[in-house]
Amino acid sequence: MLNRVGQRLLQLFEGASAAYSLRDLASNIASVVRVRRASDNSEKDFSAADVSSGAMTQWVNAQVVPPLDVRELVDGERTGALIPAAAAYSLRNLSASYTGDVVDVRRSSDNAEDSFTAAEVADGTLTDWVNTDTNGVFTNTGFESFSGASASGFTASNTSSTGFAVSDIRDGVSGDIVKVSFDIAVTSGSPSVSLREVLDGTGSSSSSDLSGGSITSSGSYTVTLTANKNYVGVGFTEGDTPSEFTVSNFKILADGFVTQWYDQSGNANHATQADAASQPKIVDAGSYLGYLTKNSSESGFNAGLNEIFTGEFSLFYRTDFSATSVVLGGNGTTPRLRHLANQIELVNDSGTEINFDQTGIGNADALYSLIRDSSNNVNIHKSGVLVQDSPITLSGSLSFTHVAMRTSDRDGIEGNFYELIIYNSDQSDNRTAIEANIGETYGIDLPSGVDTGYDQVDGFVETWYDQSGNGNDAVQETAGSQPKIVDAGVLVSGGILSDGAGTFLELDSVLSITDEFDIFFTGTATASNWTGLQRTPYGFSTNSDYPRFNDDSFRYRIASTESATANYNSGFTIGTGTPFLYNFNRDASDSVGAQINGTAQTNRVALSGTHQISQLFRRGANTTQVWDGTMSEMIFYNSDQLANRAAIETNINNQYDIY
Repeated sequence: MLNRVGQRLLQLFEGASAAYSLRDLASNIASVVRVRRASDNSEKDFSAADVSSGAMTQWVNAQVVPPLDVRELVDGERTGALIPAAAAYSLRNLSASYTGDVVDVRRSSDNAEDSFTAAEVADGTLTDWVNTDTNGVFTNTGFESFSGASASGFTASNTSSTGFAVSDIRDGVSGDIVKVSFDIAVTSGSPSVSLREVLDGTGSSSSSDLSGGSITSSGSYTVTLTANKNYVGVGFTEGDTPSEFTVSNFKILADGFVTQWYDQSGNANHATQADAASQPKIVDAGSYLGYLTKNSSESGFNAGLNEIFTGEFSLFYRTDFSATSVVLGGNGTTPRLRHLANQIELVNDSGTEINFDQTGIGNADALYSLIRDSSNNVNIHKSGVLVQDSPITLSGSLSFTHVAMRTSDRDGIEGNFYELIIYNSDQSDNRTAIEANIGETYGIDLPSGVDTGYDQVDGFVETWYDQSGNGNDAVQETAGSQPKIVDAGVLVSGGILSDGAGTFLELDSVLSITDEFDIFFTGTATASNWTGLQRTPYGFSTNSDYPRFNDDSFRYRIASTESATANYNSGFTIGTGTPFLYNFNRDASDSVGAQINGTAQTNRVALSGTHQISQLFRRGANTTQVWDGTMSEMIFYNSDQLANRAAIETNINNQYDIY
């Protein structure tokens, strides 16, 4: 806030020894705060304008790096080396730079196979290919003539009593189900569509889901045809004599099965399945599913993976199983990672088994993270939530060779499989980063605090920059001790939030004040507590410098030796839940006094000694006597500002509207 054109508080009242705020207290302030976002632990500096405009909060809620592009953290920024995966399977690109194929697909109409990129999966190219008949496309063998035949469709009119053939699709057998779609304009009569035993007008064979088996009105139709004899193609007949109609946009809606799921890690651990009966389905009756799903009781991949984990490993996968399903397996009953309705089991090569039990855990539509650390401790998170409080230990090797299958009894998947990423390393530090990307991609509701998809990410203060020009920044590098600035995706109201449970900041250097000084700070207490601006001098833990809030009052103490202390009790009631502006002053004669919200204490007392400050929001090494509430601004002068106090407080109050 400016009091005169171009001037800010620290320019109007110079000489501050340290100053912390989320607004600009001086000119040419590049950054006021450095923030860590909880979703991926990345850090970034922000200006006061970034904080107020919402740019900082937007950054906190954003996390768009694909899992295979996650880099190591260097000084809080993900600029290090790419974190290598052992294998990675998905229908999307797991890296921004990956341009290769993601699946090979076999279509049911003629058993042809082709490969597809993630872009071709997403834009419908794969589905169109599955639904294209290339075996004698739209041939006519003795029926009424038609025109416009092509691989994409045809237009045909029939005005006599014969009918016409649509396509010679393949040799089919009784019991087959063929799904077709088409547009039809009926001028007269009631034509019908059927599977044809021959294409010369003398044989037919089918039943369909059309009521009565005939079409009486124009429109777009999708028809399921069930063969009751062997057949070679699809045909239309008049139904009535005469009839007149036009057919267009005819498609055979086939199934598509995955024969190979490509490994995007670069290690060529492609998951393959040559047995048609065991190939997972990706297109069902002409419609793209968006996942791989059960084709038979043995759906899965029985070759390709070659990973032997003897130590750390991490698995991230998104599934929606409906019954017992295998995620990873070996060449026998062991090893395996298998989901049951209320249990996830992990078995090593030797047959040693551990189980994670929870109602509905195994068949949940969820994102799973399974990590084994260097001590062989295994933890599982389901959609970001730890499954059980304590890890379970499983040592020994796990030689995984199969994805979604084990070969001994050919257990496969029952349900849907979306994505699997495998690391032969402990990715605990990057777990939320990988989960955030997968969760946002599939709309999975992750816990508030790390959920990018629902804009519910927490942001924490790593550095509160000193705007005085003295470079005495307040820093906290330990993630669990960092105060919060964005809470579940929303900017904290009232400044920086310390939770009363050990969050605090350390000054780069001890702020030592021997003579007169002034302290101004603005905040809102959430609860009565001990707190403040303090250190434990001389190595003594029992006597510390502090201002402290306790029982809704404010006290000040200076400790100069282990036993010698001096105390000043302001007598003011601070209260909770209400913003306050507090000033503490010591003049050249060691006379001290306090003021809250513009009201001064009438009597001043003598309080000498060196005041030393090394922390914000905590009393020395005490982990329980911490600030519980928000703090907007803290300004320290190692000079007497009594003459300027009213003007400084007016500036602060105009900014925060405290009283």
